[in-house]
Amino acid sequence: MNKKILRAIALTVTLCLLFPLAAFAAQEEGQVMQTIIISIEPTADNKQAVVERLCKTYDLSVVYDYSSLNMAALRSNKELTAEGLEKLLADVALDPDVLGAQPDQIIELDPREWEGFDEPVADAPVTRAQAVAEIWKQAGSPVVNHILPFSDVDQEADDFAEAVRWAAAEGVTAGTGNGLFSPDANVTKQQLAAMFYAYAKKQGKGFAGMWMFLLQAEDRDRIAAYAYEPMCWLTMKGVLKTDEEGNLNPSATVTAAELQQILASFAEALTKE
Repeated sequence: MNKKILRAIALTVTLCLLFPLAAFAAQEEGQVMQTIIISIEPTADNKQAVVERLCKTYDLSVVYDYSSLNMAALRSNKELTAEGLEKLLADVALDPDVLGAQPDQIIELDPREWEGFDEPVADAPVTRAQAVAEIWKQAGSPVVNHILPFSDVDQEADDFAEAVRWAAAEGVTAGTGNGLFSPDANVTKQQLAAMFYAYAKKQGKGFAGMWMFLLQAEDRDRIAAYAYEPMCWLTMKGVLKTDEEGNLNPSATVTAAELQQILASFAEALTKE
């Protein structure tokens, strides 16, 4: 038995221990489930690119992407026989960046993670809690001794509470006013820019002293004062880019796909400066 199969077995066992698997949906005799769960190698350079490559190669669509677990649910765009599904699973598992592939099974996660399950990940808006959690993970998930200053974040019940605690301690976020963090509100591009820039400043990056940068964006006058410097720096570093009309869209809601792209570009910007 090769190492890849052993790793796939180990990952499956671990997931079973961490997340109880719900019973398979009832199937009529001969009916084939059309969705598969793939497990992506943790060392894969770009997990989104892996998913996109698989979709193009095997005519699949993204049902759900849970990148923090290196997993994705992909649906076949064509009808499959039992033999066809078995071959698809085997072929997908041969991909060098795939740890394993299994017939679909529903994994019980935090209900918030299943919102928009039937929509492509690119269409899913990112909440303020999710944004802070991703920045916290990129920082190495540090644990800090700091009072949680927001009344709408439960340090016992909310799985993102430690991320928010760290963000408050580091000045990455000051909340939305009146002692609130508004974790379920969708994060805008300029809010996200302010968070990333505050973290960058903590790393000794960002503008220092007198600075000048000509922001080439048609809608630059729509950027809030608190986010102007952050959006200038992030645009200068290529983390944020204008759309085809030359706009940065500072008040637009950030999607999951956009956040993953921004995270990757931001990490690269930190290492280059």
